[in-house]
Amino acid sequence: MEERERRQSSSASGLRKLARVKKLLTPPEPVRSALMPPRTGKEWRSFFLVHLPILQWVWHYQWRYLLPDFISGVTVSVMRIPQGLAYALLAELPPVIGLYTNFVPVIFYSILCTSRHLSVGTFAVVSLMVGNAISKVMEMEGLAPICLESDEAELFVNGSGRYGVCEEAGAGSSLCEASNFTCGDLKLNVAVTLSFMTGCIMFLMGLLQLGFFTIFLSESLVSGYTTGAAVHVFTSQLRHVIGVKSLDVPSGILQVPLTWYEVLKLVFKGTVNTASVVITIVAIVILVVIKLLNKFLSKPLRCSVFSFKDKRFHTKTLKWPIPIPGAIVVVILGTAVSYGAKFSAPPFNVTLVGDIPTGPPSFSLLEPRFVPSVIQDAFTIAIVTVTVSISMAKLFAKQYKYAIDSTQELIAYGVMNIGGSLFSSFVSSASLSRSVIQANSGGKTQLVSLVSSLILMVVITALSFLFEPLPRAVLASTIWVALYGMFTQVLDVYKYVKWSSFSDVLIWLVVFLSTVLLGVDLGLGVGVAFSLMVVIVRTILPKSTLLGRARETEIYRDMENFHQVKAVPRVLIFRFQAPLCFLNVAVFRKRLDIVSEAKPVNLASGEPGCLKTLWYKIFHRCQSYRGGSGNHGNANHQSGGGSISRSASFQRALQDDVVSVIKAPPMIVRKDLHTIIVDCAPFGFLDIAGVKALEQTAVDYDTCGIQVLLAAMTKGNRDMLQRAGFYETCGKEWLFPSIQDAVQHAKHETRLVPMLNDSTASVEDEVALANTNHVQSTESSSVSVINLE
Repeated sequence: MEERERRQSSSASGLRKLARVKKLLTPPEPVRSALMPPRTGKEWRSFFLVHLPILQWVWHYQWRYLLPDFISGVTVSVMRIPQGLAYALLAELPPVIGLYTNFVPVIFYSILCTSRHLSVGTFAVVSLMVGNAISKVMEMEGLAPICLESDEAELFVNGSGRYGVCEEAGAGSSLCEASNFTCGDLKLNVAVTLSFMTGCIMFLMGLLQLGFFTIFLSESLVSGYTTGAAVHVFTSQLRHVIGVKSLDVPSGILQVPLTWYEVLKLVFKGTVNTASVVITIVAIVILVVIKLLNKFLSKPLRCSVFSFKDKRFHTKTLKWPIPIPGAIVVVILGTAVSYGAKFSAPPFNVTLVGDIPTGPPSFSLLEPRFVPSVIQDAFTIAIVTVTVSISMAKLFAKQYKYAIDSTQELIAYGVMNIGGSLFSSFVSSASLSRSVIQANSGGKTQLVSLVSSLILMVVITALSFLFEPLPRAVLASTIWVALYGMFTQVLDVYKYVKWSSFSDVLIWLVVFLSTVLLGVDLGLGVGVAFSLMVVIVRTILPKSTLLGRARETEIYRDMENFHQVKAVPRVLIFRFQAPLCFLNVAVFRKRLDIVSEAKPVNLASGEPGCLKTLWYKIFHRCQSYRGGSGNHGNANHQSGGGSISRSASFQRALQDDVVSVIKAPPMIVRKDLHTIIVDCAPFGFLDIAGVKALEQTAVDYDTCGIQVLLAAMTKGNRDMLQRAGFYETCGKEWLFPSIQDAVQHAKHETRLVPMLNDSTASVEDEVALANTNHVQSTESSSVSVINLE
């Protein structure tokens, strides 16, 4: 029988262990629900409708949206052409790759997205980060000087698997004959690998519902980071403006100041291309004039229109339907003038876009050997892309009153970059300028992206060769003018100062300077670390205030900001505006001691400490024993015990004095203070250190005759108090649902407040008070009722 029970117990123990292991290996709910495949027909239908939003918006599409969507698609496609050509140069890639990036990923996104107004494709900041990643790989391969200057330089692969330049390898001529590989192909392989890895990271974030990572990037951080990245973008186009192929500046830390130093050296030497500088200035002037003209035309114009039906004039408001595409105007003019004046020939010698292949994008795969080199950049680009894209998608959804699915957006971003990497595209992201144009030009649905992709496909397959004579200085000027919106974010600093948000000002400045000086990758890491440090510091050193009550109400407000409120007599209401945890428990106690004027008993400061008080008690007893009191003498004579009785009485009195002094309070407080109420509503959470701090505070002040009440404690924090054993030490009677309930309790509470902190009291008064406390604690004598008002 015992053997059977032992086997059953062993079997049950094994089952419990197996259940614990199974529970440990089971993924959390978001992951479990994401990985669980549909089982019923209803679940499959819901799965397709959620993950293929095109089925929903096509089914509910209204024909009245067709014309606005078509006009908006044409307008956006006109912007995609010059931006694709320009941002490809920013990414250190051939210009046609920018056109591919504005074509293929857009199709994937329009099928899977839930945002109606977001325009994806090339984006200045992401293009710059892609260019930096490519430059790093070129430096690691030892090809930076040559491959960054020209895409046509031929390469070969030696026996160890490393790349070499055919022009520099005398012994590698046989390898060069068998190789048909150029620097442009190598950089495209790196960009494709980077796009694939970035898409995989975004797809996993959407699959595991990890979009909350973007909460670490605050508004001030994103603003400072994008402004610093805009400085990098602006600086990277200087070589195209002055007409040089490359600058001898290493990428990474201090790249911006070193680039400006090299450019100024070339300017003072007079080795810049004057024609490129003039072309840039003219293009910028034209772009600015068109931008101002669009701003003027965007304002509604009231005019009188004659109606033949009513035979009278009517006042109508007219508005220019679509903005003038300044970028495409400059590109067409630059291409035509360059082709007619032959800018590539002397005496101009202007650098042109060059050969642009005509035809659909070729199929491409990632290069596994570049994965370890680009994985860090892929993660950084994924975080930046997700943050910028989702924030813009939420902005447009709020403005036009529809909902987006952040998880589905993450999946769409991942799929569009993975799909784009298969067709010679680099990382795609949302573009603020194109998204604003798409919304302002009347776009209603995702059909706008499909229309613009269709037009761009025609350009890529049949008309791309027309842009070969385009000067690169024109593309640089379009990038500079497009950065205007990013540079205006400097005004956010004034906004933060006006709002007295100095922590946001500090975050903006630190992120901006670190991005400019350290680079776009390190700048983001420094920004996130500094933002978290600011949050930690604000948690350690939060604001603490004293609350007062508005007259004849139950409303309690901050006494510093609301001068109409008054303090409750003999009651101190303390608010600590942060979660109480191990980071700030010392600050909490210190500030509470300051407002309550609590001071530890200290011999060095002359305050009556335990030994000092004990000495005065002994001295007082000795004086009484030697004849200072007739009562003692009569008692001794009546007892007949003589010295034995007096010695026993003295020993008992001395023992009582020692006990009373040992039980004396460890600190002194304000003599008019009766109750301390801690407003626990701002406590977002409590940890063990916070519970122990509340417990120790209640015990310490209770020894001084001051009760500590906890008001407005949340349910979660009350459960934490119970789990940590707070109720066993202090009980539940000190918790109240509101500050008003705690104040009402304090009004009817009876407590004798010690007066040890009264500096004018004599030693005899202190001794008498200590005796009174001792008698009260040992004999439970009654005390008088304190009137609080």
